[in-house]
Amino acid sequence: MVDARLLHHILNNLLSNAIKYSPHGGDIHLTLTRGNEQVTISVADHGIGIPPEDWPHLFDTFHRA
Repeated sequence: MVDARLLHHILNNLLSNAIKYSPHGGDIHLTLTRGNEQVTISVADHGIGIPPEDWPHLFDTFHRA
């Protein structure tokens, strides 16, 4: 079970950031993998990435890299 509105918001954020920070014409890959009772979503691009010093704060509320 998943909250469809929340999932839409999450996917919209991930994909819009990938598009915004990727080079023009670059590839963006969205992968969804379903396990027994979980789903893993990954987005891969060739953008500027997140600086290593911001990695520990990746899931902090309102932290902006």
